[in-house]
Amino acid sequence: WRALCEKRWAGWPHYKLSPAREAWLEERLPATTWCARYQHTETDAARTTMTHEDVCSLNWHFNFTPSAGGQGKKSLMKASFSETQLFIPEFAP
Repeated sequence: WRALCEKRWAGWPHYKLSPAREAWLEERLPATTWCARYQHTETDAARTTMTHEDVCSLNWHFNFTPSAGGQGKKSLMKASFSETQLFIPEFAP
């Protein structure tokens, strides 16, 4: 099952079986079989809503619209979320 998981998820950046992803699976699904991990991941990948964990762990970028001073890639800023706040460099939370 592990080999199937590795092949199946190879093209999915969020689920690709990397050392970090394996550690995540081990931490959140300890002592489960690779078949169970496969089923869990397939179900998770089919979701159509975001979770709180998604919002806090994914890479986000912020930019103003051109009319508000945005300059495309030149003014793009990495943003992140905590439990309660949005953080954007150079802007107070």
